[in-house]
Amino acid sequence: MNDPFADFKELQKVDIYAADGLYHHAAAFDSKPTNLGEKANATGHFFRLDLRNHHLGHLAIGLPDKGKKRSHDVTVIKQSDLKTLRNNAPKGRKVLIRGQTNCPIRLAPKQW
Repeated sequence: MNDPFADFKELQKVDIYAADGLYHHAAAFDSKPTNLGEKANATGHFFRLDLRNHHLGHLAIGLPDKGKKRSHDVTVIKQSDLKTLRNNAPKGRKVLIRGQTNCPIRLAPKQW
């Protein structure tokens, strides 16, 4: 598969990813509500897509805080450990991760 960023010399030393989360209806094995009338909450799955080779990898599972139905994408990404978030990129290699247009993800230079 061709690297769509190969022509951009500035991006040769940068790993580029897109990240997003998905929620579906609660599965049969998800925990059931204890009170009558409550609905079961679905588990969120968050993925990271390598934009150079189109590899899709699992990033994290969204477990909402008490009182919330879902975890926000940025919250889950901030809770992820750095090694997983960077997809084991060596220290010194820059990593660019882009979420939805309304929630950009920025890694501080210390995390590169």
